[in-house]
Amino acid sequence: YGISGPFWYAAGGTLQILLFAIISVQLKIRAPGAKTFLQLIQARFDKSTHIVFCVFALITNIIVTAMLMLGGTAVMTNLIQEFSIEVGTIMTCGVIACYTFIGGLGATFYVSYFNTAIIFIIMLIFIMKIYFDPNAMSEENPLGSSDIAYEYLRCALAPEGNYNGSYLTFLSLGGLMFGIINIVGLFGTVFVDQSYWQSSVAAKPKEGVWGFLSGGLVWFAVPFGFATTTGLAYISLSARQGTPLLTPSQVDEGLVPPVIAQRLLGHSGEIMLVTAIVMAITSTGSAEVMAVTSILVYDIYAIYWKPYRSTTDMNTCILCGR
Repeated sequence: YGISGPFWYAAGGTLQILLFAIISVQLKIRAPGAKTFLQLIQARFDKSTHIVFCVFALITNIIVTAMLMLGGTAVMTNLIQEFSIEVGTIMTCGVIACYTFIGGLGATFYVSYFNTAIIFIIMLIFIMKIYFDPNAMSEENPLGSSDIAYEYLRCALAPEGNYNGSYLTFLSLGGLMFGIINIVGLFGTVFVDQSYWQSSVAAKPKEGVWGFLSGGLVWFAVPFGFATTTGLAYISLSARQGTPLLTPSQVDEGLVPPVIAQRLLGHSGEIMLVTAIVMAITSTGSAEVMAVTSILVYDIYAIYWKPYRSTTDMNTCILCGR
């Protein structure tokens, strides 16, 4: 879809996060003692509704984690020789388990700040290499300038539905349909994901609002900037070569960034891309682990398996009863 695809994908995720900032304040004001959004549903509605939303919340966490693991392992198996999906899964789970188990929810916040900073640095390196490289049109970097990329993009024929058959347009029927589907679908992955709610619970109302507002803007920059840069670079290199660098199935697997990293930045680009992917997976994966733990403890164990009793002291362990 050209530049409209990354724009609608980024906008689809940003809109929900910005709206979630308003809901997070209401949770802190109306239910300051709630640990999960499911506790609010359990207090407002009946048992059946609470169980249904518990299932939805757990499925959402599983889907988000599975998408991260699938995309990350697909890229790493392409970049690292003899790297299997099993090894990638074990490595990712081990990293997530280490600092989540040791530091808890607080550690996930600090690690996420650090990981986000590193991801932005890597993204800026890719952008500078593709659009502002002093050694443009060299053997190592056939691009390196926005003018060169533009000339190659003019020769590429965009999918049907793009205005004037160009990749450099927001007027794309396919991109618009993708944007509508993406916006509607991501409402579920944001508002039913406990990882967002637990961040709201851990913060003060004012800090939570500013955090989600700034987080939404930061989120927009990553997919729009990185996907636009690598996507247009891939199309430019394909137009220069005369044939696509990847098959349609490989493009759907998310292998465009690895190809750009290999072609333009060599081994260092591969290392940077693997680093960014591992950091993104571990940051989001740790939040999902904490979210599932909160649901299992506060909404399943403490309510249905071993409910709280009025005679139990507030300092009593909810697991062993002592």
